[in-house]
Amino acid sequence: MRVDDVEGKGEVAFEKYEKEIDEFKQREIYERIFREENAHDTFHSFFASLDSVRKPDLLYLSSLGVTAARRQMAEGEKDTKSVEQIISEASDDEGEDANGQEG
Repeated sequence: MRVDDVEGKGEVAFEKYEKEIDEFKQREIYERIFREENAHDTFHSFFASLDSVRKPDLLYLSSLGVTAARRQMAEGEKDTKSVEQIISEASDDEGEDANGQEG
């Protein structure tokens, strides 16, 4: 049964409650996220943990970024190279720009 099929009930008009909805979102969602992040440092901890993952599939999320992932895909050696080799090679390229030139 649809809401508008219920006898005597009209459509819910959220526009009438927009101010209250926005206040609720600010107080219960945005401010809570900010408080939780400040208290537990979750966002930073998550990204710091990515640097310790030793799986090639997640290299693009690490501090080595897309450089390591591109090298891995270009060489087509996903399963034959160790993560340490990929990290070492990507670290050597940190001084290069996107075109492989110093910059």
